[in-house]
Amino acid sequence: MSIPAVQQHVRRYVQHRTVADELPGLPSSGFDGITELWFDDLDGVTAVFGDSTCLELTRPDEAEFLDLAGCQVLVTSEIVVHSGAYDQAQPVSSPDRRDC
Repeated sequence: MSIPAVQQHVRRYVQHRTVADELPGLPSSGFDGITELWFDDLDGVTAVFGDSTCLELTRPDEAEFLDLAGCQVLVTSEIVVHSGAYDQAQPVSSPDRRDC
């Protein structure tokens, strides 16, 4: 990412794509994936999403692959309840999905 505000403030950028539309015992979310952006603090979030260069460069591109009207945003803090063997976990793949 060559946008200075992003380089300075985004600590991690992760995309999660759904692997199944329905699973037994779980409701469908209606989403085909989520994106995580990790920041150190709310000032970093504000710096990135308030940066005119960032918005000028990313918004037109986002309109090509996102349903912006259907997107939802959550700003959260992480509370680790169980860390287990996270570092050894492998992503679940689905033969029905193709990488974008």
